Amino acid sequence: MTPFVRNVYVILDNQISLERFLDKYMDLFNFDIYDWSSACYIGMVINELTEKTNELVMDEPHSGLTSEFSSFADRLMANMPNVANLWFNINPTTNLNILVTSRPINGFQNLNSIQSSRYTLFDSKQQFTNLTQLTIKYMPNTEFVFLSITPAIIRSMDINNVPPAFSWHLLLQDPSANKLVFELSTFLDLRFMNLEDQQRSNGSNTHAIQHNATWNL
Repeated sequence: MTPFVRNVYVILDNQISLERFLDKYMDLFNFDIYDWSSACYIGMVINELTEKTNELVMDEPHSGLTSEFSSFADRLMANMPNVANLWFNINPTTNLNILVTSRPINGFQNLNSIQSSRYTLFDSKQQFTNLTQLTIKYMPNTEFVFLSITPAIIRSMDINNVPPAFSWHLLLQDPSANKLVFELSTFLDLRFMNLEDQQRSNGSNTHAIQHNATWNL
């Protein structure tokens, strides 16, 4: 069956379910036996609810699972090299769950779409030049690494927690250019940490649009 599998979903109730899944995933996927190379989409949900929906939960009892999840992510990337779409709805916001989203996002090499509802940390060396759809949330008080993308092919970009360090020049492939064009964009929304940061870091009003966008820099 696996040569015909295109979409892979992992839906868990809570962190305890994640622990059990990491104990059993080798039996579920049988990477050493089955061919998963046709998979092109991975979706992952952890449904655990908490009052600290938008806060980093530091007193997490499952932080010891980081090495186990890293091993699982490495297996996914090695055995599903053609994954182009990642979708994450992960709760609550913990250091472990930040790894759950960040490790695959930084690991897969040919992503077309990234959609994540939780904080994501990015590797400064990673290239995302094939992305057409991007929904992410930057983590506050961390080193800001803006993704290396190709604006000309972006159709939808929704970024939350954009820090004051942001500049449109970060997206220029030609540093000498004075214009940035999103030729195919139908939705573009950059939400800064607060209004003062937005005005201080960017002279233009950045908001959702319904047509292609051009900025003079």
